[in-house]
Amino acid sequence: MKVKLTKRERRGALVLVAFVLLFLVVQVFVPTQSSSRFKIAIEKPVTDSQLVEAEKKNEGLKHTPPLVVEEIEEISLKDTAININTVGIFDLKQVGFTEGEAKRIVNYRKSLGRFNDFNHFASIYSLSEQKRSWLIKYGIIEKLELNSATVSDFKSFSGIGNKLANRIVSYREKLGGFIQVTQLYEVYGLDTLVVDQIAPYFMRKSEVSKINVNLASLEELMRHPYVDYRLAMELIKQRSQVPLKSLDFLQASYSSEFLDKTAQYFSYE
Repeated sequence: MKVKLTKRERRGALVLVAFVLLFLVVQVFVPTQSSSRFKIAIEKPVTDSQLVEAEKKNEGLKHTPPLVVEEIEEISLKDTAININTVGIFDLKQVGFTEGEAKRIVNYRKSLGRFNDFNHFASIYSLSEQKRSWLIKYGIIEKLELNSATVSDFKSFSGIGNKLANRIVSYREKLGGFIQVTQLYEVYGLDTLVVDQIAPYFMRKSEVSKINVNLASLEELMRHPYVDYRLAMELIKQRSQVPLKSLDFLQASYSSEFLDKTAQYFSYE
């Protein structure tokens, strides 16, 4: 059975076929926005080597922070001896230290009280080995005067706290002054190892106070740490017979070492 279309229906069918054909042509020959996006998505990715190369090309455009030259750069140091316990920031800069290094040295010295040992330099923050070696070679640690050293001076040494430092000064006053560094061994509670370590940093210049052995009373004689009751009575007994001019009469009772040391605290006028 044949289907007959009217003239109007045939015209509509032709228009529909034309639209279908046009749509197919557009899909094949004209790229759409979605197809463009797809193409971009499947592009070959950038490799690491390409990124490194691009980084090198742009390196000159990047900002590089300046190096801290003060902490890194080594400069020539002058062959000049310095007293490390009195030198200031300006003089340290003059011989080749940076301002920061000079400040750290001076501040660390203040915290210690004084430098008594070259090993102290190992504790100074951010100081190069070259400059530590220079301080050891050219730094001078002047010796302390044994009879004018203060409590603070004694405390600046490792192993001596406030109590021991005061005890040293008190014992020195009772003696009338130290005649030799080895008398520090006589200070109660002061470790012999500590004395061994600090002895090289002291020297004696000043004279000691003396007792007039021909005029002093029993109490005055016994105030001295080396004079006990027995010795004081022997001195008084001997001087009652003849004025004393030495301690030779005691040689039979006391060691020559003790008498030599004690005699330095006596006068015979």
